[in-house]
Amino acid sequence: MIEVQNLTWYYQSNPKRVLDNINLNIKQGESVAILGPTGAGKTTLLYCLCGLIPHNFAGKFEGTVNICGMDPRKANVAEIARRVGYVFEDAESQLVLSTVKENLLFGLENLGLPIEEIERRIQWAIKKFSIEDLLEYDAHLLSGGQKQKVALLSSLVMQPDILLLDEPTSELDPISKTELYKILVELRENKDMTMIIVEQDLEDLPKLVDRVILLYDGKIIYDKPLRAFFEMAEEIEKLGVRPIDSTLIYSNLRNEGFFRKKLSVPLTDDEAVLLLQDLFKGEKT
Repeated sequence: MIEVQNLTWYYQSNPKRVLDNINLNIKQGESVAILGPTGAGKTTLLYCLCGLIPHNFAGKFEGTVNICGMDPRKANVAEIARRVGYVFEDAESQLVLSTVKENLLFGLENLGLPIEEIERRIQWAIKKFSIEDLLEYDAHLLSGGQKQKVALLSSLVMQPDILLLDEPTSELDPISKTELYKILVELRENKDMTMIIVEQDLEDLPKLVDRVILLYDGKIIYDKPLRAFFEMAEEIEKLGVRPIDSTLIYSNLRNEGFFRKKLSVPLTDDEAVLLLQDLFKGEKT
């Protein structure tokens, strides 16, 4: 689905490489997290994967990117948008029309879908996110969390092959965040959708991703399966990424000698509880 070779990008206004020799392959159906500190190049990489770079930003592009068989430098953004959905960190910039319903309809009508199919997808969005009371609201007057919901739904109703999410939970309350991850997991399981998510709050990532890529100063530092990545909790914290709490607890206890055997790092609260219960039985594991 995605093949990136020797990708390097400079913005015209900045002589420094924002992406530095990126090599990356992502298969259909994979769900991948891209992590890194502020300024690592995460959003810029997403721009390269959806065609915003080089079409919407001036700069120097080196290397190759192949998305669903398309070269973003040659395909137009509308063509890429049929296959690749993007949820921006700034939801406001994604709301191009007045009402919530108009924003949901915009992309679907541009696809030229039958009216019946458009209505089916709109009803799916209403049911999944309980937004029936918001349809006629001015989207620009919604709360930050509501705008984030509408921006996400505007991409989801397009049913893309690849979904790029740039910090999609940044404005969501805990209940809405739980709903979001539930829907993303369901979409991934039922639609075989490929997902790439940039996220700062990592506690819910184990529900969704198989693999984690860590960017630092425009370079890929780590590219590992989920559990193997969080085995390195101390190393990734030094690189500016706050690990999942349970992985830090495990790492600290392991350093204190509480685990004589090599155990799998706990990725969820439930796994951490089971591990601690064994410790409280009276003997080191």
